[in-house]
Amino acid sequence: MFSYIFYIFYFLLCLSSLYFVSKYKVGLLFPLIFSSQFNVTSFIKIGVTVSFFELNLLIVTAFILFTQVIRGDDILKKIYYKPQDKIWLLFLGCCFLSILVTIIRVIFNNLIPDPYTEPVFYLRSLMSLNKFFFYLPCFYIIRSYLEYYYPLDVIKNSFLKAMAFSGVLPVIAVLIQSLGLGFLLIHNNPSFSETFRLENYINARPVGLTNEASFFVYQLFFSTLALYYAWKRKIVSSKLYYILIALYIYGVIVSISRTGLLIFALFFLIVWLRESKILTVKGFLKVLAYLPFILIGLLFLGSFNIGGFNLTERLLSSFNQGADLSTLERYGSAEALFKLILDKGLILGVGIYNFQYYIKDYLPDYMDIFYYPKGVAPASFNFIFQLFVEFGVILAVFFFYKSRRYIFNVQNDRFYKDWFLFLFIFSFSFQTLNFAIPFLIFFYPSKVTI
Repeated sequence: MFSYIFYIFYFLLCLSSLYFVSKYKVGLLFPLIFSSQFNVTSFIKIGVTVSFFELNLLIVTAFILFTQVIRGDDILKKIYYKPQDKIWLLFLGCCFLSILVTIIRVIFNNLIPDPYTEPVFYLRSLMSLNKFFFYLPCFYIIRSYLEYYYPLDVIKNSFLKAMAFSGVLPVIAVLIQSLGLGFLLIHNNPSFSETFRLENYINARPVGLTNEASFFVYQLFFSTLALYYAWKRKIVSSKLYYILIALYIYGVIVSISRTGLLIFALFFLIVWLRESKILTVKGFLKVLAYLPFILIGLLFLGSFNIGGFNLTERLLSSFNQGADLSTLERYGSAEALFKLILDKGLILGVGIYNFQYYIKDYLPDYMDIFYYPKGVAPASFNFIFQLFVEFGVILAVFFFYKSRRYIFNVQNDRFYKDWFLFLFIFSFSFQTLNFAIPFLIFFYPSKVTI
């Protein structure tokens, strides 16, 4: 019953895109950003997996192009270029270079891909980049459309509000799932190696509107980040801010996601230290004064048991390799990727999204309890290590160095910098670019200020 309401609401969001794009243009950010949180269900795969977000993106882009033809406007004559664009275009350039290098290495037998893994390695590289080929042209069209009609501050405020509020429905879904009231989800998104199945969340670990709890908290984090900055910029009231922050934190706790617990704690710690101005004597003394109360609060939270897990033990298990099969596979995959860097990626890489052709030869002995048949390899739980394997150390260092420059060229916009900082941090846990969320920063109108 509850899930039907959610599916109907998100379908109505798709229809609402037509209204927003024609009447309240900047409002089209709301259906777009809201729908990015619901990605467990896929409608069709046409080169790229089409879920609610992609459907909204197609509707908005098609309408803008259609109106351009009818009206003959010059909205799209000028493409507005942003600092974040350079990061994504640099990433694409490094990807293409890595593919070329890998083809040459294979031709000269310097690399021998697993013959049982399909498709052929260079096709997998290109197929795995399909989000870029689909998203980037659509994003440029939509952003140029918005900037034709509105000043940058109006778009920024709408982006932050849409991003901040987009986490509400996924959190409500998590709360319903945690209560065991029944919440039916269609799992069939091939981006997460899903085949069609129906799952009713009764006495099951909540996942919101995605496939895993860690994916839920990953997407929710960027709503939390936007909410914080919307409050700082007085776009939302303090009362609403504290209500939503409490709701979001509770959603993370109920999900029992170690990734979420760690990164949300890290974010609020960073925020607290910034607000306290710890680098000043007064700020440092203020932090020291609050430490006993924080420790008491942590001890209080640590006394709670949710879903059969103690919060403190659940958090600390992240640092225990043998805590469970999940941590065992994560540590084993990361160790294998590190060995693969040393053996095959120290100078040149194995090609973007090609690590699985080689990783099985580097798995540690303690992963013998896992069975991977021919043509199947463990997933990457560390996208940063993965990039060093696939780009090679030289190209990976170049990519991260240049990206850092593009990020810090934007002064006085900490939201923009924090977006990429925490995208980087999350990338130590899983493959973050499987989602629409990180690409949404395209719609945020940043500009170079130095």
